[in-house]
This record gives sequence, structure tokens and C-alpha cells, in this order.
Amino acid sequence: MKQILFFLLLSLSVTAQNNRNQFYYFTDFLNTPSTTSTTDDLLSTASGASSIVASFSNSNRSNAVGVVAVVTGTASTGRAAITAQGSALTFGGGEWDFEVRLDSLAALCSATEAYALLVGFFDTYTAANQTDGVYFLYDSIGTSTGSASSDRWQTVCASNGTRSFFETSTDVGINPTNLRITVNADGTAATFYIDGVSQRSETANIPISKTRKCGFGVFIIKSAGTTSRTVYLDYLEAICRFNTSR
Repeated sequence: MKQILFFLLLSLSVTAQNNRNQFYYFTDFLNTPSTTSTTDDLLSTASGASSIVASFSNSNRSNAVGVVAVVTGTASTGRAAITAQGSALTFGGGEWDFEVRLDSLAALCSATEAYALLVGFFDTYTAANQTDGVYFLYDSIGTSTGSASSDRWQTVCASNGTRSFFETSTDVGINPTNLRITVNADGTAATFYIDGVSQRSETANIPISKTRKCGFGVFIIKSAGTTSRTVYLDYLEAICRFNTSR
């Protein structure tokens, strides 16, 4: 009986699960996604001096396992990301839920040392501006075209380069934060949650055409200064419950 229970629990811990009714992905970052991974659905990218997606960092929190560091490096436009492939999915075929726990930010932005941080669904991992996506944005100096210069979390929906921004009333902090996004089954509404509290429901500029594809992940890019900045990630989860079994 114990052996049966062990193998049942083991099967439930598989990182990526696909079946006819849903897509499910969860990672606790026990291993760092590589730039050429063939064993993980997530990849890491980095550009600029000292930029890196590092293996593990000690968060000093007993309920954090496998915390990974995403580091911009010291270049003025240094960047790093952990993402799914940028054209992996389309909306409108089922309800999507995406959640990330940010274990911490090494430092907040300033006027001279700034960066953009994107969390959610998006398609471009080389610049803050996204063609297609549904994501949270921290962009204190307004680097992303159309965004506010704000130390608060913003929500963004982008379709074919047209973007809808909303500034929440929640300040970005360096301590643990849970960010969750739900896109409804027909792709007509997106709801954004911070630490379980709804911040915004958006219906404009959600990319639902079959040609409007994106991926998901976390992306940080410098926009001012040459001091390296880091975001630490605890876990990432993505779920889609398909409208029609495949």
C-alpha cells in the first residue's frame, strides 16, 4: 500500500503534465532552466555583462524551495529572463491561470538605477515593449511605451502592439509577493491578482487571434544605470483548462 501511495505522489509531482482536457505546468526551480534545455519547458536567456539566470539563492525563508536568481548584470540595457517559448500559446481555447511567487527583489528602482520587470504572458524577451501579452509590469521611469512612471504594479494587455495599461494602488515591494493572472475561457477578459486580492479586470487588447501568440515567464531589463539588479523567484505555475478536449 505504501508503495502504491509513493508512486501516486511521485506521478503528481511531475513538472509538466499534458492531457486531452488541460495543460498544467509547475516548477519550484529545483534546477535552473538552461539556454538550450531539452528536458524542461522553460528556457533562460541573458544579455549584457554579468547578466545571468543563477542556480539557487538562500531566501532565508523555510517555506521557499529552489529559489532562483534572475540578474540583469551591469550593462545599461542588461537583461535576463525565465520563459516559455514566445509563441507557445493562444488565448480563447480555454481558461488560463498563471501564478508566480516573487521571493524578493534585491532593490527597487531609482531615477538613476531603473529597470522594467514583466511577469505573466508575453512574447518578447529582448525589450520592455510587448507585441502580444497579458502581464504585470513594474516600470518606475516609464520605459515601456504608454506606461506610467510609477513605483506601483501596473497591468498590461497587448494585442498586435496596441497596449492597455492600468496602474494599481499596490506599491512594488522587495518582500515576497504572489502575482496571479486569469484569462477567461474565450479570451475576452483578464483578471489580475496580487497576494490573492483582485486588482483589475481588463477586456481591452487581449490577444485572442490565432496569429497573436505569446509565452509566459518572468523578464527583467535595465533601463537606466549600470548597477546590477536581481529578482528572486520561488515558483511558477501555468494551467489551461481547454474548452474542447484535444
